[in-house]
Amino acid sequence: MNLHRLGTNALAKEAAKALNLKLAETKANMKNKQTLLLISGGSALAILDFLDADLTDENTTISVFDDRHTTDPKQNNFCLLSETEFFKKSVARGARTIDTSLPSDSPASSSNTPTLSLQEHGQQFENNIKKWLKENPEGIVLATMGVGPDGHTGGMMPFPENPSLFQNLFESEQLAIGYDATGKNPFVERITVTMTFIKKYLSFAVVYMSGENKREGLGKILDEGGEQGASAPSLAEAPCRILREIPEVEIFTDIS
Repeated sequence: MNLHRLGTNALAKEAAKALNLKLAETKANMKNKQTLLLISGGSALAILDFLDADLTDENTTISVFDDRHTTDPKQNNFCLLSETEFFKKSVARGARTIDTSLPSDSPASSSNTPTLSLQEHGQQFENNIKKWLKENPEGIVLATMGVGPDGHTGGMMPFPENPSLFQNLFESEQLAIGYDATGKNPFVERITVTMTFIKKYLSFAVVYMSGENKREGLGKILDEGGEQGASAPSLAEAPCRILREIPEVEIFTDIS
């Protein structure tokens, strides 16, 4: 795990440079083997402004790291991703996608009820990921990730008050789930990859952390424990601790 402290204006560009290098390396070394690139939403989307679409092709599959169970294109992460120039150029070059957007069962209705339930949405996401993994047993999985002020990453929220629930949600055999995060986040209905998926399959991640409100989250990642006998935070207390278990991680932050 490498930590890069930079000025705010340089953050996204340098994070993209690290991912560009990995994409180029992967393309050169793996020949015609497949790459799954999972993109996080929120502020981490800024990385895409500097990501080189010429490093993608028909051997690349692009999707999101997590999403919101909503038909609102301004809130659904895949819809926001699909509007970026990186995504559009990559698709034009032949890149494939795993679409997590949600059509409505009544487009004219103001309620815009999703065609899938939250659990069905999560199951669909998992099925598509499993399909990719089965078809590409030698493929590589890369990701952009963010960290929230509370230490969440992706759609995995902390549950310090209920470690058993956290384990059931994110550390079971499932690779992706849909669940209700009421009380944890303004966007309560979420789908996300799990800790199990990250531990088994994610080999490289670029992490974008901008803003003073992320200081506590960064501290939780870096905490080695031992201070006055205290142990380091658990995953249930700080899901961002999973970054320490990914083979290659480049963290870019403007937190001094």
